[in-house]
Amino acid sequence: MSNEEKELLIESLARELPRRSPGEETIMKVSEAIHGQAKPARRTEFGPVMDMEELAEFLRVDADTVAEYLDQIPHFELGGKLLFRRKSVEEWIEARERTIGVQSLHVEFDRPVLPAGTPAGGRRWAL
Repeated sequence: MSNEEKELLIESLARELPRRSPGEETIMKVSEAIHGQAKPARRTEFGPVMDMEELAEFLRVDADTVAEYLDQIPHFELGGKLLFRRKSVEEWIEARERTIGVQSLHVEFDRPVLPAGTPAGGRRWAL
C-alpha cells in the first residue's frame, strides 16, 4: 500500500469516528488553566501616589526588594499604609544615578593617563 493510499484510508476512518463535544467540566478545566497562565497587563501609568505593590511594579522589582530599601526611598504612612509620592521616588532615582555617575567618573580619573604606545607596566623609557 502506498503512502497516498494509507493517508486516504486514515482520512476515511477518521470521518467515521463519532464526534463529541467536550463536557462542561473539561471546558472549565481548560479555561482555568489558560487564565491561570495569563499574566495581568503591566501598568504603564501610575498616579501621583503609589502603594508598595505599585512602587514595586513601577521600579520593576518585587515588593521584598522595595522593603529592603525602605530606609532610603522617600515615603509616608497614611491609615497604616506606606505610600510613595511618584515625584519623590523619581527624584530619589535621579540622585542615585548622579551618585553612580560620580563614582564612575572617579574610577576613570583615578587611572593614570599614559601616552599612546606605553607598554603595560606604564614605563616607556628605560632609566
